[in-house]
Amino acid sequence: MATASLGADRVHVADGNIGPADSALSPWPPTMRWRGLSSRYVEEICLKGQAEGIVLPNVIKHNQHVFVADARTDPLFRSVADLVVSEGFRSWMGLPVCTGGTRRGTLCLYWNNIITYREDLVLRAQELADILGKHLPRYSSEPSDAPPPPA
Repeated sequence: MATASLGADRVHVADGNIGPADSALSPWPPTMRWRGLSSRYVEEICLKGQAEGIVLPNVIKHNQHVFVADARTDPLFRSVADLVVSEGFRSWMGLPVCTGGTRRGTLCLYWNNIITYREDLVLRAQELADILGKHLPRYSSEPSDAPPPPA
């Protein structure tokens, strides 16, 4: 749905927390699924996010979406600029995945081209995030060899 309906070229969904909120916890959320991103990118962004508190902790801290028109030049992505270039995306949006008022995880969308901020796109992406919020608990309790949820 993220790629077909929202036009995203890549998508990443994680339940739980990614960030330096509690250094005793693993930086890896219990369940992550992605489409179109390299494993290297996902590993690096999680590790750098844990160490440096970049990007996703902003979504988590404020529990609202963050939109970046050009990740290659935006200060939020400065410390991972090499990863952005190697993955080939330009625009990025991160959204909280919630059930009711409880944040369950994050949804990240990536576009190869620079796109402009559009309220209708944010609303449709948040609808997807809300749908995912209803289903993430089911996926996080499945064994690790379970098929990934549709992205």
